[in-house]
Amino acid sequence: MAVSIPEMSLENGNDDSIVILGASPPNSMNESFSVGTSISLIQLEAEPVSNGESEITTNKFRNTPNSAIERNGDIEGHSTFSSSQVTMDKTFATKFLLGQVDANVLQKSVIQQFPSLNGSHIAMDDVMKLSCLVEEHQQLKENLEKTNQIMRNQFSVLQEWQDAVKTRMLEKNALNNKLKEELAFTKTENERLNTDLKALKQKLEETVSTFNAFEISAKKEISDMNMKLSENNAIIQNISAENERLQLEKADFVFVQKNKPENSFKPEDFMKKSEHDLIVKELNRKTSDLLAQNLEFEDMKKVYKDELDCLKVNLTAAEELHKEMRNTISTLNTSNTENCKRVEDVSKKLKVVQDENDLLKAQVEIYHKDFLMEREAREKLATEKDNILSELQLLKMRNKQLIDDTQQRLKTVGQTNAFGESSSASNTNSHPPKSASPEAENQKNRYYCPICNLELKTLRLLEQHIDICLKD
Repeated sequence: MAVSIPEMSLENGNDDSIVILGASPPNSMNESFSVGTSISLIQLEAEPVSNGESEITTNKFRNTPNSAIERNGDIEGHSTFSSSQVTMDKTFATKFLLGQVDANVLQKSVIQQFPSLNGSHIAMDDVMKLSCLVEEHQQLKENLEKTNQIMRNQFSVLQEWQDAVKTRMLEKNALNNKLKEELAFTKTENERLNTDLKALKQKLEETVSTFNAFEISAKKEISDMNMKLSENNAIIQNISAENERLQLEKADFVFVQKNKPENSFKPEDFMKKSEHDLIVKELNRKTSDLLAQNLEFEDMKKVYKDELDCLKVNLTAAEELHKEMRNTISTLNTSNTENCKRVEDVSKKLKVVQDENDLLKAQVEIYHKDFLMEREAREKLATEKDNILSELQLLKMRNKQLIDDTQQRLKTVGQTNAFGESSSASNTNSHPPKSASPEAENQKNRYYCPICNLELKTLRLLEQHIDICLKD
């Protein structure tokens, strides 16, 4: 899941830029931190302490290395020069506190570091404060550089972490979509299999009920036919036995005349041959009818036997179909169980992905809050920078006024000294050093920019140069 934060512009002097999470800290941010910190140090010492307070503050500006604004390419040399000066000043300040160095030596060391203070009277307390201020400025500069380096490292780590989070979110989204597709396909397949299973169960029930009804009716018909067949067989056996008995009686029949007197003869003792033939024909006809019925029953028995065999074959096929259906149902149940397990696994994975998604959302909210806090800090730094720039303008005007007053005072003192020297030239044998006057003249005509420490010859050029530096 990608994190998008709406762009917002922050007015920071002439720098219109924002910081977006996942990007390296821009130079304007380093500039804001470094310049804001350096100028805050000036603001701490803004209260007047002596007549040379304005020049001390101005030289403090001049000797403050701008470590974050890398424009002219000479910051490394300037930092080395400032570091050596601060080390020397720290050594003199420590020796002075220990009583090993005279106050004049410490004052000369400070004047060497700040040439613009040459010729002005500075109290010893101000010299000590200036030394402590330079030492504190050096320590704060080192801390600021370490802080900037740590911030760059943190931004680099944050960028790597954000890239990893984005990659992981893309992978999780792809996996989530894939699992959703598989879940939908599994649900559709499960519904289709359930529908097929219900249809197969219904068809199997209909087939089993039809087969049971047909089997019951066939068994009933077979039992009825067996009963009729057994009855007919019994009748045929009785007729055959009766026919055999009659044949035997006919073969053994002998007309014997009894030894009786003639007057005792009865006609009922004899049967006519025609009657006997009729009886035999009738018996043969009945026998033929019974044989025909027996053959008919045999044919029916054969037909029913064939039908029974066919029903047995159908029963075997139905049992095989029933067995196949049971196997299919078992397979479908197994597949349904596996699908249910897969659905549970997918649900668990979705829950894990949802938990990770919630965690990532919480982390994104935290980083968003950090971004808002950083933006507020940048706005505060921009406001402080504007305030300090306005104070710097006021200090520049005050410095100009003090310089004018100093020049006016120097002119007055020079005229007084010239008058005194002309009056006492005939009474003294001392000769002033010839190199002092040109050196004082050069020192008096030397002006330094409090921002970039550039040496200028006239006050007008210094004012123009300061305006250009402030605009840049």
